[in-house]
Amino acid sequence: MFLNFGILVNAVLLVLGTLWCREMFGRWHKDIEQYRTAKDASTRQALIIVWGITALIVVFLLNSLGGILINLGVL
Repeated sequence: MFLNFGILVNAVLLVLGTLWCREMFGRWHKDIEQYRTAKDASTRQALIIVWGITALIVVFLLNSLGGILINLGVL
């Protein structure tokens, strides 16, 4: 096994996705409260979009983690 560009990109995306999720899950209480108290629809839509992106990133992270564990022979 040697390092190539695809592996490097996947590693960078894995780190960035982990940082994104760490930040987002650290603020989810505040976002729920902001969603409940928002008067305008644009604030609610923005929160839904950001959390939708977060859900996609979580799926990517879980898929990547599963692939790593399979390649290591753990699963």
